[in-house]
Amino acid sequence: MFEYIVRRWLAPWIRQFAFAVLCVSRLTATAQDATTCKGPSSLEQPLASHPSPGAYEALGTWFATQRQFSCATAAFESALALDPNSWQSHYDLGIALLSSGKFSRAAEQLRAASGLKPDSEQILLPLGAALSGLDKQDEAVNVFRSVLKTDPQSVKAIDGLTKALIAEKRYNLAIEELKKAPADEVLQLNLAVAYLNNGNMDEALRIVSEIVKEHPDYAQAQFNLGAVLSRQDRFNEAAQAFQEALRLDPSNDVTQLTYVKTLEVLGQFETAAPIIRDYVRRHPHDFDALYFSGVIEKRTGEQRGSGEDSAPGRGHKSG
Repeated sequence: MFEYIVRRWLAPWIRQFAFAVLCVSRLTATAQDATTCKGPSSLEQPLASHPSPGAYEALGTWFATQRQFSCATAAFESALALDPNSWQSHYDLGIALLSSGKFSRAAEQLRAASGLKPDSEQILLPLGAALSGLDKQDEAVNVFRSVLKTDPQSVKAIDGLTKALIAEKRYNLAIEELKKAPADEVLQLNLAVAYLNNGNMDEALRIVSEIVKEHPDYAQAQFNLGAVLSRQDRFNEAAQAFQEALRLDPSNDVTQLTYVKTLEVLGQFETAAPIIRDYVRRHPHDFDALYFSGVIEKRTGEQRGSGEDSAPGRGHKSG
């Protein structure tokens, strides 16, 4: 029922690497008060006279497609209250919670679903993601390996497994797993991350550059290219890669903030100013937002006061 969300299973815990630091990419979901949830009349009316697990499931799925995950959670909880032994309701509730970044509750529901429907790859993959989100990497590794026992070529399981290994800093093992993995650009990015954090920047750059060449519209590859270039102090080139990544995925907070940091290194404060203002508008209480906003606004004012068009690039090195 939630197949449309399959690409989001791992999203809350995917580690993006910026300046060689693995960062959690937060999934943004609109918060709703469950008491204000209102679905289409075609789904609400049957519940008024004949509430049933199926009717709540349908309503929950509709809310989820609208990214109203709090409302979806409430609907799936109602379905589960009517049928506590439904693996589907446990699963759907788990996915809604996972999409909201509520890893602990998501893991509980997905474990319950797995108990009712053992060895289901559909359930085990998001369960592994939830465990990794809780930083229970050993447990996540075991879950992903259990999937690979029955489906050795599962790209999603290899992706989850190697991300968990990288999070545990077991880079050599991750590289071994990825070298024998099926051809896939996401797995190749994982390989680049493993090489980068294992100190092999040249190999990381080679892999990411090839991915960007083959998939120029792949925002994550552009971001990772910028990250590798940053590690080599090639900040002008890194800024270009981050700019392209942001063009391809304007809503990515990690990319936006990393681009601002790179522009700050280069002294390109006028370029950074509107970007950080937009970030602050969307994250008014975020520490990094407020800090870099203050830095950029101050330096922009200093540049204008001195008549400079652009401050010298402190990190300017080209390839």
